[in-house]
Amino acid sequence: GTTWTQLQKGLPKGDIGRIGLALAAGKPWIVYATVEAALDGSGFYRSTNAGASWEKRSGTIASSPQYYQELIADPVDSDRVYMVDTFLKVTEDGGANWTDLPWYTRHVDEHALWIDPHDTDPLLTGNDGGLYESFDRGQTWRHFPNLPLTQFYKVAVGPGAPFYRICGGTQDNNTQCGPARSDS
Repeated sequence: GTTWTQLQKGLPKGDIGRIGLALAAGKPWIVYATVEAALDGSGFYRSTNAGASWEKRSGTIASSPQYYQELIADPVDSDRVYMVDTFLKVTEDGGANWTDLPWYTRHVDEHALWIDPHDTDPLLTGNDGGLYESFDRGQTWRHFPNLPLTQFYKVAVGPGAPFYRICGGTQDNNTQCGPARSDS
């Protein structure tokens, strides 16, 4: 970390915003990036030489690489990359073409994705609606509705007996309230 070299050959010129990165596990010299940039520079880029040069593979595929827009490269197939975003996306050709994985049985706003490193058909995804599992690379999903999970964006406390109450606004799922503790 003492010295740095700016790798920019093939990347957009001018103002660049957020960048999401992923390395292909089996071929770490292949690097993927989703780049937010001025003018028409935003898009999906691939480097096949550890970032020394870049090729723009497709235009804007997401609004910007926000906190939940991450890239996850398949651990076996270096051309398959997933993007967790409002809708879970996948490319099978190194970013030239993207498709949304079926979501009609799954909540939106993806935040996490796990791919089995030995058999890449099984996937687990976490989103605003909880945890979902697939055994066919995301074509069908099973929800785990029995997990007591939620995502709070705002929390407040209020009176209650015998314990005060905690209330929170949850992402996409109303407001939840409960006692601060129990008798046991």
